[in-house]
Amino acid sequence: MRTTVGVLLISLTCLTAAGQFTSIPTLPEVTYRRAYLGIEILHLSKDKAQKLGFKNLHGSYVEKVIPNTTADQAGIQPFDYIYGIDEYRVSQTLGLAQILERFH
Repeated sequence: MRTTVGVLLISLTCLTAAGQFTSIPTLPEVTYRRAYLGIEILHLSKDKAQKLGFKNLHGSYVEKVIPNTTADQAGIQPFDYIYGIDEYRVSQTLGLAQILERFH
């Protein structure tokens, strides 16, 4: 799984209540890391997932796989149904994005 690393620098200019522009100093550099699978997903309703015969009703339907990503390399395809990674399963209180955060 690829880890996305980004740097975020923010410098804002805002209009004060008195109608004057003021510059807010640049915030310190922030580095963040996120696990990135490389898919676009659709969430199915519990009713639809049940009608399709899925045992886990909280998974996500793969709509698109981004080329040259971890998902592409793993052979994930559109219309696959993802309901977990390794021993972790999506549930009413735990989503796929939250599971991915465990891997960054």
